[in-house]
Amino acid sequence: MRLIQTKTKDKKPYPRLKRIVERPSTKIILILLLIGLGFIGGVFAHKYKLTAKLRTAFGIVQSDLNDVAEVVENDIAQYSDNGLMNLYIDLPFESLEALSTKREEALEIGILNSEDEDFVPASIQLDGGAKIDVNVRLKGDWSDHYAGDKWSLRIEIDDDTQAFLGMRKFSIQAPETREFLNEWGYHQTLIQAGILTTRYHFINVTINGEYKGIYAVEESFTENLLESQGRREGILLRFDEDTMWANWSSFRSVGGEDFMLDAEEAGTFLVMDDDSADIAIFRGNRVEADPVLEAEAKTAVAMLRSFQKGDLQASEVFDVEKLGTFFAVTDLWAGSHATVWHNIRFYYNPITALLEPVGYDANPLTYYSVDVATFPYAIPDMFEDAEIQEAYVRAVERITGSQYLADLRESLEPEFLIYQEALSREYTSGLDAPWERLEIRRSMLEINLVPENAVRGGYERIWIDGKKYLQVDLINQMILPVQVNSLEVNGETLSLEKEWFTQTNESVFLDPDYSIPTLEPGEATNYKTYRFLIPYEWPEPAIEGEEDTFMVNAVANLVGGSQTAQVPLSEKIMSQGLEENPRPVQPTMDEFLNDHMYISKIDENTVIVQPGTWDVKGDLILPENVRLIIPEGTTLRFEEQTILFTTSPLSIYGSEENPVKLTSQITDWGGIVVLSAQEQSLWQFAIVENITSIAREGWILTGGITFYESSITLENVQIRNATSEDAINVVQSNFEFINSEFAFATSDAFDGDFTNGTIKNCSFHDIVGDGVDVSGSIVSISNSTFTNITDKAISVGENSNMEITTTVINSVGIGVAGKDLSQVSIIDSKISNAQVAGLAAYIKKSVFGPAKITAVNTSIEANTIALVQIGSTIIIDSEEMPSADIDVESLYEQGILGN
Repeated sequence: MRLIQTKTKDKKPYPRLKRIVERPSTKIILILLLIGLGFIGGVFAHKYKLTAKLRTAFGIVQSDLNDVAEVVENDIAQYSDNGLMNLYIDLPFESLEALSTKREEALEIGILNSEDEDFVPASIQLDGGAKIDVNVRLKGDWSDHYAGDKWSLRIEIDDDTQAFLGMRKFSIQAPETREFLNEWGYHQTLIQAGILTTRYHFINVTINGEYKGIYAVEESFTENLLESQGRREGILLRFDEDTMWANWSSFRSVGGEDFMLDAEEAGTFLVMDDDSADIAIFRGNRVEADPVLEAEAKTAVAMLRSFQKGDLQASEVFDVEKLGTFFAVTDLWAGSHATVWHNIRFYYNPITALLEPVGYDANPLTYYSVDVATFPYAIPDMFEDAEIQEAYVRAVERITGSQYLADLRESLEPEFLIYQEALSREYTSGLDAPWERLEIRRSMLEINLVPENAVRGGYERIWIDGKKYLQVDLINQMILPVQVNSLEVNGETLSLEKEWFTQTNESVFLDPDYSIPTLEPGEATNYKTYRFLIPYEWPEPAIEGEEDTFMVNAVANLVGGSQTAQVPLSEKIMSQGLEENPRPVQPTMDEFLNDHMYISKIDENTVIVQPGTWDVKGDLILPENVRLIIPEGTTLRFEEQTILFTTSPLSIYGSEENPVKLTSQITDWGGIVVLSAQEQSLWQFAIVENITSIAREGWILTGGITFYESSITLENVQIRNATSEDAINVVQSNFEFINSEFAFATSDAFDGDFTNGTIKNCSFHDIVGDGVDVSGSIVSISNSTFTNITDKAISVGENSNMEITTTVINSVGIGVAGKDLSQVSIIDSKISNAQVAGLAAYIKKSVFGPAKITAVNTSIEANTIALVQIGSTIIIDSEEMPSADIDVESLYEQGILGN
């Protein structure tokens, strides 16, 4: 039964009541009643002081109403007339609670772990349109997407018949998470260049009746993206990043707050990159349900996998022109964040059967500094394909053209200004127009197209079989291939011909364009010299005294580019390098024993020379981690310039009756090198003679015997007849010399660099250079003798500390010299027949300071007892010797102070 209210035409309701109210007597009674009630209310208000309280209450209510009205007016002003569309989102209480719980979990670890189960039901409405049922979850990897009041959301529409701005899947996020309008500009530039990208807009958002401000709307990876940009439906795929984020999330959840993206910095063992990541496709259910899409998906995944494995080159997998253009546009916007392996997306074009890049998430113009170039990008194998680099260069030439940026600005600025004005009502910074920064980027790229020295090289005029040639060496200095088509020789253009080309150590030829392949920065193994032998009747060099005006320039350009540059070449060909390291290669144990039959194996780490006299053929190079023992009664005779080399301890165990002897077969040999031995070497009762130093292709040692980072003890050892700069050189090692003799050296006998050690009961005699020369060292000498030494018996330099006790020095140039911040103490010793000075203290190297020598109970017989430069100090038995202004450099030049 329905209740219906009926009305009678012109009939007025309640006529009797109206007549009673309208009587004069009734009116008088009502007026008197109101006056009485007002009087009684006033009495009560006065008695209980309600007047002020009521006045205050009404004021508060009025103030709150004014504040609410102001907020409402501000919200309305922000979005009602800012020119943007309005998105209304209704989240049921349970959905909002689920999102809040997920948000708290993400904030705790700093990373959002999102799953399909996180979607909750909601509804959306665009302006006054129909409501659409959707599923919603939080979106964004890092906490900037959900830390504040503007949460980033992923929104999906299940109903195929409905869409939002032509999209069924999209995200909304605060504009600052993607650098405001810069991201929008990057997307529009990609679209204009024919490169796939997600659609990107700005819109007002209200959630459950509360205005949240302006959001960026970004399309997800569906068929709608492809259709909107003129592509046939196909497969969208990516490198799967889910494992990486799960690992990073686990790392942070246990306290890795200082976690960085770089796995090495993060301290996590799992390293995910484009080579190891799995491959995932978008819209998996839709693809599986369509046999055509499923077949295309298998092919797309297999192609990307083949690229990962290196079975296919980038140019065989990707659309070369589109990928090159993508890199160029990304470089213009300084947005290499879009090229990181877990950000870049791909589209399998079913017509071309190639993958195209889908660009987004660039954080442009601010993620990397504007004045820093971003190539070669985060996936080197993808960029370092010659065909893609060539396409990149062509694209860079287009976008650095005089009109490109002006046209881009003209096309984008009208919409940019609308968005800028709308956003400025909510944001006070980050909205500057990008045009000036883009011009900086454009200029940088333009300069890179024609660098001053894309190649470097040299030339030489040579004769071969009576004919004249120019030998030209060229090296590419770019990360891009460089093309050299001609040379300019004294102003004459000389085209290169393929048959003129050879490459050092390889029999290869240039391609018809004569391009020089790129070098990988920092990879010395790719350092290759490209050599041209060009028949050319070059003029004879100018006669002596006249200037030779012969000049050669290479005319070069980047492959794919049209702008050439002239690069002057020097009249000197470049070093061709070494075929092998000058330091000897250490053999295996078997190789070593086969080469030296007089040596036998004790165990895996020890070999021993059989007693007897042996002629060593070639170098005696010990295997790694193998100690050599030379027992008593052994003599090893070495060929000229050959050496004994080891990286393990060298043990010599002679006896007084049967010392070990290391000598030469003819005149001299290269000596002994012990490098980085982990344990001490001990030599007892040994004679090492006729040694000279090593000079092999730049491996030049000063010592006939060299111990580097290898401790050494000499007991009853004779080192004599050395023609090397130092008979023995100990560097960064501890040493101990006991009862040993150093004699007949043509230069220094012992040189110690940055060492700690002692010399006891040793004899140094008949030495042309210094007996002992140390720098940066702490050394003590006791009970030793120095006789017939042309230069300094003991030279102490470069901040060393030396203590000399009970030592006799006779017939020398200078007894003891202290230099360059060194401290020398001499006790109970004797210096006699010093030709230049008994003691000398001075500065040889200006980077150091003065030296100091203190002598106690030491007799000195010399024409000049003490030679002291002003600032340095010599004290003999508490008496400070006078100093003088000594020209040390001049005295060295005259040979007075030695070498």
